Amino acid sequence: MESYKLGNLVRALGIPISDRHRAQGDALATVKLFELLLDKDENKEILKSQIKALHVQKVPSKYLDILELLPNETGVYYMHNEVGKIIYIGKSKNIKHRVRNHLTASNKKALKIQNNLHRVNHELTGSELIALLKEQHEIKKNQPTFNRDGRYRIYPIGIRVDYEKVYHNLELEQIRNDREYVMAFKNGGFAKKVLAESIKNL
Repeated sequence: MESYKLGNLVRALGIPISDRHRAQGDALATVKLFELLLDKDENKEILKSQIKALHVQKVPSKYLDILELLPNETGVYYMHNEVGKIIYIGKSKNIKHRVRNHLTASNKKALKIQNNLHRVNHELTGSELIALLKEQHEIKKNQPTFNRDGRYRIYPIGIRVDYEKVYHNLELEQIRNDREYVMAFKNGGFAKKVLAESIKNL
């Protein structure tokens, strides 16, 4: 374009504008222009430059495609190595932001994850509580290499269904080997919180 002034750009591109030179009019025109640029940006150069600018520590280019596929939503994420093995499981209110932190951090654990990471997949939960429960269950089931805290955590409190009574009750009790439990928790306080949230959502 011969000129990159907002007025000239919106006229040349056919973007409607009102209240020119007023804050609201200019802001709306800028949004429309930005949406048009994003739509035409087939190589996602704008998105990639934004990801780089968000952190002082630049995200290595090999991770940009991984981040691009992740949502800014609540859920559980699974990090895999080159052969597909799960090496780390986490949960977050913002999956993309949390994974980006893994990829820009320089502590010992983060560096190990970065050196082994090949791809990341995720499951949205819509709720922090559900994400936390799913994360604990998945760590216990999959035993990821870099989830040492979750792998060796003890879950002494369980919720089970008591079928022996006339009305089937949910029982909160110390876990016994001869009984089956719907969920297991590290302490009674958290188990009660889950029950209260479940009742609230009925």
